[in-house]
Amino acid sequence: TQGVSSAASDVYKRQVLRYYPDHVESLNTMAVSYLSEGDWQNAESYLQTARQLAPEDNVVQANLKRWAEMKEEGKGKN
Repeated sequence: TQGVSSAASDVYKRQVLRYYPDHVESLNTMAVSYLSEGDWQNAESYLQTARQLAPEDNVVQANLKRWAEMKEEGKGKN
């Protein structure tokens, strides 16, 4: 169900990143997946890479803001 499809989506995104490590959309999607799990460290890593590749990307910027807010509120693993 949703957990399975989410896991399948993550596997797909990882495969895309394996062959296209600069694919900003996949980097951002992986970050969002980690954010939803409360895993700030991995989310930040993907978001920072995406920001370096596409510093003007509004979606990446919005997710960086979301990441900072969640971390400040203490909603997560790290």
